[in-house]
Amino acid sequence: MKITLFIVLTPLHVYITKILIKYLDIVDYKILTTNKYINYFNTKDSMIFDIAELQESRIKKLLKLLKLKFTIKQQRFNKVFIPSDANPYIQVVLKKIIFDELNYFEEGGTLLYRIKENVSNKPQIKKSFVKKMLGINDIDNVLKDTRIQNAYVFFPKLLKTFTKNINLIDLSPIINNTIIEEVNIDEKYFNPDILIFTQPLTEDGYCKNYDEIKVIEEFIKNNQDKNIIIKLHPRDKIKSYDYLKKYDIIFMPDIYQTIPYQIMHARINPVIIVSFFSSILFSVPSIRKDFKRISLINYIDNQDVQNVVREIEKVLIDLERI
Repeated sequence: MKITLFIVLTPLHVYITKILIKYLDIVDYKILTTNKYINYFNTKDSMIFDIAELQESRIKKLLKLLKLKFTIKQQRFNKVFIPSDANPYIQVVLKKIIFDELNYFEEGGTLLYRIKENVSNKPQIKKSFVKKMLGINDIDNVLKDTRIQNAYVFFPKLLKTFTKNINLIDLSPIINNTIIEEVNIDEKYFNPDILIFTQPLTEDGYCKNYDEIKVIEEFIKNNQDKNIIIKLHPRDKIKSYDYLKKYDIIFMPDIYQTIPYQIMHARINPVIIVSFFSSILFSVPSIRKDFKRISLINYIDNQDVQNVVREIEKVLIDLERI
C-alpha cells in the first residue's frame, strides 16, 4: 500500500495539509503532529510526537530530540510532505523513516527566510554540535535538502532565484480554489479598505512599552476615512488594544485568531494589508489590481529587520514602507 506522510507543526500546516490532501486526491495518508493539532485530524490517520516549545531550555529541547530519535518507528512511505527541511525534529524523522519522494509545503515565511539569509549573508540556522550527535543533516535554511523534488510555495517565480533544482508549484491558486469546510468567514469582513495584522513586538523585544500599538493608532488616525479591520496575532490580547475601539474600526473575533490568514485572503480580499514585518505581508498574492502591502517597519529601531524588508520591497513591487 502506498501511504503518504504529512508532518504538521503549526495551524498553517494544518490547513495546507487538508488542502493538499483534497487537491492531490490522496486517500491513504498518515499525519505526524503534536498534541496541539491532533484534534484537527481523524485520529486513526494520526501519530503524535513531542517537540519543544521555543521558550523551553536547550536541555529540554535536546532531551525531546533524543526521545524522538529513539521512539519514532521506522516505516516506509511513498511520499512525505514536510513544512521545513531545516527543522531538527523533522530531520530526525526523515533520518528514521524510508520514503520514495520528498515534498515541501509552505510554512508561511519561505521567501522571507531565503531573502533574509541573502541580505545578512548568514545561515538562518547555525551549525550545531547537537545535529552532529544526532547524525542529522546540518541544513541551515529551508529548501536546501537536495532530496526535495516538489515544493508547494508562495511566489515560486521569486523563489526560483534562490532555488534552482526543485519543481516549485504555486500554492496560492490551489488554496483559493479548494474549499475547506472549517473555514467559515462572516461576509461583513469581506472587501475592507485596510486590514491590519498586529504583532507582539514588545514581548518579542523589538519595541518597548507597547509602542507598536501607538504606531498602529497613528496609522488609524491618518486613515479614518477608510473601512479598517484589525486581525490580532494569536499571542496578542484584545485588552491591550481596547482603547483603539474609540475609532471606527472592526476587530475580527477570537474564532478567526487561530485560522491562518493565508487561507482566508482570497475571500476577505482587502485593498491594503498592513503590519510591521509579519510573514503575511510576504506570503499572500496580489489578487486585485489596486492591492497594496504596507510595512510600518520604519518605526522599529532594528536595522537588520529593516534591511530585510527593504530587500523584499525590491521584488514585491506592491510593498511600501512607511
